[in-house]
Amino acid sequence: MKKIEKSEKEQTKINPFLIGMIFLIIFAIPFSYIQFWNDNINIHQEINETDYKLVEPNEFICNFTLSVHPSSTPRDVVIFYTNIITNRLFLAIQSLRSTGAKCRIVLLVSSDFQPTQKFIKMCELLKVEIVGNCDETKGRNFVPHMLRYEYELEWLKKHSNEISRVFHSDSLDVFFQGDPFTESIPSDSLVFVIEPHCIKMCGWNLAWIEECYGKQIQHQMENHFIICSGSMGGNVNYYIKLLELMLSQKEWETCYSPSKDQPIVNYLVWNGFVDEIGIKYKLTGCENGLFTAQWCIINSKPVINNNSLVTTEYGSIPSFVHQYNRFPEIDRNYHQMCGIEYQQ
Repeated sequence: MKKIEKSEKEQTKINPFLIGMIFLIIFAIPFSYIQFWNDNINIHQEINETDYKLVEPNEFICNFTLSVHPSSTPRDVVIFYTNIITNRLFLAIQSLRSTGAKCRIVLLVSSDFQPTQKFIKMCELLKVEIVGNCDETKGRNFVPHMLRYEYELEWLKKHSNEISRVFHSDSLDVFFQGDPFTESIPSDSLVFVIEPHCIKMCGWNLAWIEECYGKQIQHQMENHFIICSGSMGGNVNYYIKLLELMLSQKEWETCYSPSKDQPIVNYLVWNGFVDEIGIKYKLTGCENGLFTAQWCIINSKPVINNNSLVTTEYGSIPSFVHQYNRFPEIDRNYHQMCGIEYQQ
């Protein structure tokens, strides 16, 4: 039988199935990146050393001189929590990866977190792992300051075999001038960052302790230095024990409100409860790489070097600067370094 050849029109006719597949590839894949926010999964399910080689230059890499040579590994992790996107969230993530740090970056987000396409692109290029659905599920008020610890504990227990050191950090007022995983963040203990002022010299901290523990405990603690709960970390097993201790306190329920993580941390450390359960820890101030601008800057006059980086009064360059947004000059410099529009 003679083979019937297709007409030229039939030969050039586009297969509808092929059109559908092309449409799927072009449009469905970007939407898949949005879906993960509600699926509680990570972008990077499998982590290995090659994944965390120095990130290639891209539009999200900041332009500044590093304060230290990068030394972190994929067994180190920085954990952030947020429910909103701001320019300063970009700054926190961009500056950290711009230091050359090979640590994992884990961002815990609530289900109402609305990622932009730019944010999704940044997370892909800078190798950020996002864990979604970090929501309030116990009928309490939504308090990110407190809730973050519960999801940190959950994530760390799942991944403790992969992690040696952890750094817990605020997300909307921090900037990394260098890899934070130097000797400042130990592998054999925890580190708590001291603000060089007594509790009684800060009305906020004094009031928080009284609200959570009463006047008598407040009086007993008022001469201790303030421990900042916005930056702490170290050995992952000790940090897990600290989280379990914090969450087991009755004050975790009776004092569950914004900023009340700080009085709980201070109470547990200064009253010996952290020591009692065998947690080793160190205290650090303004000169060891972890810098709280609000208290470490003298007379509200920041010291800034020729590279626009914050320095201590003695000239050392901290790897981590917290609460920089209280100083417009520093804030403006950091935005400029990372190519982000500055909005005071």
